[in-house]
Amino acid sequence: MVNGVYNFKTPKEIVPYVLAGVGFADTEVQASGLGSTSDNGTAYQIGGGSRFFFGKEKKAAFRVDLSRITENTFDETSTHTNISAGFTWKLGGK
Repeated sequence: MVNGVYNFKTPKEIVPYVLAGVGFADTEVQASGLGSTSDNGTAYQIGGGSRFFFGKEKKAAFRVDLSRITENTFDETSTHTNISAGFTWKLGGK
């Protein structure tokens, strides 16, 4: 899976962002005495969220995002919606 992220420039401590990505997998499974099967699949991801920076130098942030992944494998399409949260830190200068 390869994702790209675009951060919107804002004058405050809140930095909203959007993301998009695509992925591909090719799999072959072999079982002794049972033969083999193979499949390939693709996945697409879209999402967005925001980071909320805090502290004196605004290097730490609370992050929350919502994303949706759609995948096609074994002749089926699945869609998964994810909500995640965490902490991030800026490394280096401003």
